[in-house]
Amino acid sequence: MAYSYVDYVNDQKDRNPCLHRLADFLADANERQVHPAIIFCIDYSQDEAQSPQSWQISPKDGETHAKAAQNLGAQGFEKASSAVPEESLRESKLREVTTISPDCQGRLILVENIDRLTLIHLSTQYDIAPLFFATYLDSTFSKIEDHSPPP
Repeated sequence: MAYSYVDYVNDQKDRNPCLHRLADFLADANERQVHPAIIFCIDYSQDEAQSPQSWQISPKDGETHAKAAQNLGAQGFEKASSAVPEESLRESKLREVTTISPDCQGRLILVENIDRLTLIHLSTQYDIAPLFFATYLDSTFSKIEDHSPPP
């Protein structure tokens, strides 16, 4: 069985209690997020910055292309072979976000309304430490005498 980013965060939260909210966020298997995640990327080459690109990943993008076409009543989607798992709209968009051209020397990624699957994908792709996301998810200072403060 593969060791996932969620497993890694769960292992770390015992040693670093400020990761508990991140672990709870990642454990939301019901995916209660209703707002789309909006991702902006700006690529930098040696000479200039490229125009920003944007993607909107809605909660329904977890469906496969064929399932989305069936739900929309469209016939234009090609059926995938049953031997190859079909890529969801979310996976397709996230693959586009993380595909960088060879002449790119840097990329700035801004995410609004990040969801758990986008967070997992970006964290895994770019090897982002859990503490980075924990600082954004846990900003409460309530009951500081009972719990460790957020990072």
